[in-house]
Amino acid sequence: MWQRRVEFGLLLAVQFVFRHTHPAMSRLESPQVKEFAEVYRPRVFSFLEMLDGELAKRAYVAGATFSIADITAFVAVEFMRPAKLAAPESLKHLARWRAEVAARPSASA
Repeated sequence: MWQRRVEFGLLLAVQFVFRHTHPAMSRLESPQVKEFAEVYRPRVFSFLEMLDGELAKRAYVAGATFSIADITAFVAVEFMRPAKLAAPESLKHLARWRAEVAARPSASA
């Protein structure tokens, strides 16, 4: 359940912002529709806020153990940088989770 939530609620939204705003994507996403990106931009932040609340209750996205949902969420959060999206600093549980996942050896592979 959490894998699909993260995939459709976060990764897809970040992808749409990136594809419709980044100049390097203009050849693949033609025409780029900046208004489309602006529809998805607040959805990214809404999902992150919800996820922060969930991470206040548990160590990882789907529970007490690391899972594919964490991998997908980590990819989405890291992909926010080239999409020029930044997680609000107020999301402390998200920041804690991101730091823990980034410290895993597989995160730098």
